[in-house]
Amino acid sequence: MKRIVLLASIVVPAFVALAAPAASAPPANQNLTIAAKPTTITFGQATTISGKVKAPKDPIVVTLQQNPYPFTDGFATAATTLSANNGNYAFSGVRPALNTRYRVTSLVPPENSSEVEVLVRIKVVLRVSDRTPSAGQRVRFYGTAAPQHDGRTVRIQRQTSTGAWKTVARTPLRDAGTERSKFSTRMRVRRDGVYRARVFHDADHATGTSGRKSLAVH
Repeated sequence: MKRIVLLASIVVPAFVALAAPAASAPPANQNLTIAAKPTTITFGQATTISGKVKAPKDPIVVTLQQNPYPFTDGFATAATTLSANNGNYAFSGVRPALNTRYRVTSLVPPENSSEVEVLVRIKVVLRVSDRTPSAGQRVRFYGTAAPQHDGRTVRIQRQTSTGAWKTVARTPLRDAGTERSKFSTRMRVRRDGVYRARVFHDADHATGTSGRKSLAVH
């Protein structure tokens, strides 16, 4: 099976190259670099795409292009900027809504950068109905996940004495409109603990983890 996958990875790019039209964009090279910082963000946060046009004589126009998951529609222009005199450029405040690949292009000289992918974590918010419950009291663990991921499983996890996280409850994400999903479950709490909620990754988003909630039982 491994040999078949390897052959496929070789044959498919060759076929695509043969099928590409003559007017396709110029190939990537190291005269136009690109990097993202950070490369993983939480939904709603921003990243910065930056790099350098090597050996420019004057500031040149650099175009940022994006190709979001499922990466089948190709690259589309997202923004343009002028490089500095030393060739440096930057696009700040870039806010992808889902896992997205980026590249930059220039016309003079005509070049493409390589691609960089920015992963977007699901934003998970955890709340509890009582931070100081009585021993044995049922506490409601609830919150939201954005963007909308109805049907996905939320894992409520408790930190163990070794620092690891153990799943103590599971509950589904339910409809809460077009922007987010919601969850809610009740658990009986018998001792102090630190909890978090987690939604594992899917094809278009990275794993999201909430902030921690400490419960002090009395």
